[in-house]
Amino acid sequence: MRELAAAPWAAAVRSPPLSWQATFYIARGGSNGFGTSIVLIAAGAILRFAVSVTTTGFNLHSIGLILMIVGVLALVLSIVFWSSWADSVC
Repeated sequence: MRELAAAPWAAAVRSPPLSWQATFYIARGGSNGFGTSIVLIAAGAILRFAVSVTTTGFNLHSIGLILMIVGVLALVLSIVFWSSWADSVC
């Protein structure tokens, strides 16, 4: 069997090795908290301030407010857990 040659740009793309704590944290999906929080806040703000639709049975503005509150809480929790994790690694 013939072996495939490595791409010439592959060496530049490789990242430096991470510590086992950082690898474990990233493998658990811990770095997704910030992005998810921002998406929740943005979606909530759109529903709260930009949508002008009248619906029966539920209020889109209330759902937008709930999404923004959940997004802010998730962001605060992500920051708290990130800082506590960073303190324990250093």
